[in-house]
Amino acid sequence: MSITNLKGKIKSISTDTKNSLFIVAVIIGVAFSAFALGRVSVGEDRSVDILYPQEVIERAREANIEAYVIASSKGSVYYYPWCPNSLSAANLIRFESSKEAENRGYRIASGCAGL
Repeated sequence: MSITNLKGKIKSISTDTKNSLFIVAVIIGVAFSAFALGRVSVGEDRSVDILYPQEVIERAREANIEAYVIASSKGSVYYYPWCPNSLSAANLIRFESSKEAENRGYRIASGCAGL
């Protein structure tokens, strides 16, 4: 092995090492940048208002809205449209307000939050 060959091998190793170090430095830089961007985005308030049934009811009261109610002609309770029920379509009756239903002898269903 001559000195010229040895010199060429050393240069190739140093060139490969420089390229490898550059690639490692780029990967570390991208990782830190991604982490920093993630931390910056956490500081922003991106909350969304979710309305739950009770909040909807309270807002409707504040706006003075009276919803229609439904009942069964064979029962004694009424429901707001958003309440779960098992009313038969054949027996379904509609009242324009809860007061009208109560005047006809109906009461609010126990599982139905009203206005």
